[in-house]
Amino acid sequence: DAPVDPEPSPPPSEGDQPSRSRRSARLTVAAAAAASTVVTSLDTVRSPDRQQIAVQQKKAADGLHKRAVSVACCGILVALMRRDPLRLFAEPVSENVEGYASVVTRPIDFGKIRRNVLREKYSTLGAFVADARLLCSNALAFNPPGSIYSRTAKDI
Repeated sequence: DAPVDPEPSPPPSEGDQPSRSRRSARLTVAAAAAASTVVTSLDTVRSPDRQQIAVQQKKAADGLHKRAVSVACCGILVALMRRDPLRLFAEPVSENVEGYASVVTRPIDFGKIRRNVLREKYSTLGAFVADARLLCSNALAFNPPGSIYSRTAKDI
């Protein structure tokens, strides 16, 4: 590719400061040179190196996705926990509660969900939402309608 010639510059203005168009022309030439260097360097990269770079970029993207899901889960969890001001679902249901184990096969509470979020166990928002829905459905299945537990579960 032919080098870019700067525009003809006007005679020097006051002092030794280059004019604005002259500075702009130099920047254009520098940018064109840098772009051609990047293209040239990419053309000389061997295929296995490109593959390695692609793998590294994929890992970086996966890490960013995982972090974004974790941050989203944290925010949603805080909002859900605010809807339980009495902290009814903060801890697991005691084993002493009669009949709970026969009705609820997969017990879960906000404490367990919180630990999973902090340990980045949720790979998708859907998995997090499934656990939050499980918490509510467990409360609605075991507790009688109209109780504080079922009202709070519906509110969540």
